[in-house]
Amino acid sequence: MKTSHLLWLSVLIAAPVSGQAGLFGFGKDKDEDKNNNKKVVDRYHEDGEPLPENHEPMRNLINGQRRFVLYNSRRLTGECLETCVPYPTDAPAEKPATDTGGETGSPTLAPPPGDLDCATLQNLGYGFSEPTGENHYVGCYPHISQLQPDNLNGRDDSVAVFVGGDFISHVGAEVEGKVVVLGKLEVRSGGASNMVSVGLGSHVLPNSGTECIIVGGDLIAHTQVQMFNQVPTMYCDIVYRGLATNRNNWATNGEISHEPDYDMLFYEKMTYVWRNKSEYWATLPSTGTVTESYTTTTFTCIGDSDLQVFNINAENVAEWEVFTRATSYKFTPSCQGKTILVNGQGHGTLTLNAVDIYGWDNGVGPEGFNTCFNQNIMWNFPYASKVVIGNGKSSEWNGSLLVTGDLDFETTGHSGRTIVLGNLFQNKGGSEFHSYSFNPSTPLPDPDDVCVIPDNFTRSPTGTPTKNPTNSPTTTPPTFANGECTAIPQNSLPNGSWATNNHQCGECKPPDAVDWWPCNTHPPLCEGNCDLS
Repeated sequence: MKTSHLLWLSVLIAAPVSGQAGLFGFGKDKDEDKNNNKKVVDRYHEDGEPLPENHEPMRNLINGQRRFVLYNSRRLTGECLETCVPYPTDAPAEKPATDTGGETGSPTLAPPPGDLDCATLQNLGYGFSEPTGENHYVGCYPHISQLQPDNLNGRDDSVAVFVGGDFISHVGAEVEGKVVVLGKLEVRSGGASNMVSVGLGSHVLPNSGTECIIVGGDLIAHTQVQMFNQVPTMYCDIVYRGLATNRNNWATNGEISHEPDYDMLFYEKMTYVWRNKSEYWATLPSTGTVTESYTTTTFTCIGDSDLQVFNINAENVAEWEVFTRATSYKFTPSCQGKTILVNGQGHGTLTLNAVDIYGWDNGVGPEGFNTCFNQNIMWNFPYASKVVIGNGKSSEWNGSLLVTGDLDFETTGHSGRTIVLGNLFQNKGGSEFHSYSFNPSTPLPDPDDVCVIPDNFTRSPTGTPTKNPTNSPTTTPPTFANGECTAIPQNSLPNGSWATNNHQCGECKPPDAVDWWPCNTHPPLCEGNCDLS
């Protein structure tokens, strides 16, 4: 029986149960918040009593049955899913290295929730590396451009930003793509005002009707956050397990659902997979060289290997100066078309200058860096308790990030997947996370036990894994070197914003911060130890 026949059969069976006209998220079976036209869903009666365990929104039931039927119908037709192919068979077998087109691919299916499918864990894993979902984007992502909500560049249901601890947007502008946080998601008064869809980005975004922000802890917003709502056809949902503060600050066409029993097990298991991968990748021997000349740090790819590895050891201060003295980073032409793995070796806090990164064709910045090369780059930090990207410098950081500790993000922007197993602090006024895939031309190798979960796997009350207490996340935002609130430089502000000075920003320092200019501007003009309203 064909997949389409099975799918329609499941819909016909499920449809009469709902008693609603809409299917797959288009019905009106949710409560309406008449003040702001947002749909808010809780798994509780109005009197506070919990609903029965088997209660589930009808759309979720139908979508779950749809996924089940599609997944099993492929097996019924004789298709081999687990032992014959490493990826879903409808994924492109080979991608041209120079393809920048926006053609779409067939729907792809994720592993069942809570389970680890060893055949789908290549690179960062299915649903985290290459684009996925219905009509997913195929090819190298487009350059950063202005949002055209009626003409999006493409679709991608994969997770763009994953945080194993807390995600605190202290000061920032935008976070693009699907977001999953095991701890709390907190947007402070000067934090990101756009999530999922953004003003400037790749605009390869999740499909409408999906869950695009998933939070294992509390959901907190001290400012209004516009979320995937620029036109009526853009809508997706927020799901959170903990408590909500200022829930109406999330401006969305979708639903905001409090699901205290939401199953985060799959994501929790993935934190072990990523830690295992990170530590294994750190054992790979160097193939290329890293040199410094007039504060330009150059990565030179050597030999015929399609995987080029660079190991830089922070325990050797002189060696780590390729990051702390750099005024630019450069990849040589010999790196063209190759997978790049940069291992930042070392413990404690590792600091890197956020300066211009040049590709093999001299492209630089969010609008010039070669996007086919961008999807080939992985920056891996396996042992650091904290990674600081900025160090007083500010430029676009190109390539995906895997950080097993905390990440203090203090630069203008990042283009790539962001995987942080500790806490993520967005700490740069005007800073943006841009959604770009990690889809390298040559896959990264994996350890033999890539999908083996340790026997001591435990789950904390918030659902956060507790395997590594030495790297257990804290919720205290990082302190700034001088403890001051200072002006954001002009070249780090969005177009149309004008910088102020350190004296004026000093008025925004707590505990006596004023609630007027420049402390109340959006986007913010000050950064550091500031109380921004």
